[in-house]
Amino acid sequence: RARHMGPRRIDLDLLLVDQLTCDTPLLLLPHPRLADRRFALMPLAAIAPNLLHPRLEKTMAQLLADCPDTSLVYKISEPRL
Repeated sequence: RARHMGPRRIDLDLLLVDQLTCDTPLLLLPHPRLADRRFALMPLAAIAPNLLHPRLEKTMAQLLADCPDTSLVYKISEPRL
């Protein structure tokens, strides 16, 4: 992309990959701001509440409970066919 936060072909954020950690200029795992993002923690805590964050050593449920983000997050139900 030509400028910071400008248009790009794709923006894919990897949050977690098993218990893998990676710290390179191209990839940081787990996502460095995962614990600060309610929209990412809510679905993770819903499907894997006891999953341990490999760096912070807290579960997804604990991270969600401690999350400083107070944004409202809504679950969108699947359309009925």
